[in-house]
Amino acid sequence: MSAGAEVRFRWMKDVALPAVMAAQRARRKRKRRSADPLFGPPLQSTRKLRRLMTRHYALARYAEGAMSRLSLR
Repeated sequence: MSAGAEVRFRWMKDVALPAVMAAQRARRKRKRRSADPLFGPPLQSTRKLRRLMTRHYALARYAEGAMSRLSLR
């Protein structure tokens, strides 16, 4: 990975992406879903999994070779 790509990746991982995700969470107004008698309350892990997957796919854009693969298409 070149020095520029390394800096860009670390910037996104450590500063920009956490800031964007925090801003989105603050802006979102969610209604609490009531417990469904057939299925029970929503899982707490769903929210954490959504954050994890968002972070994973966002950082994959800045990983080594990601831009070169996009330019081949």
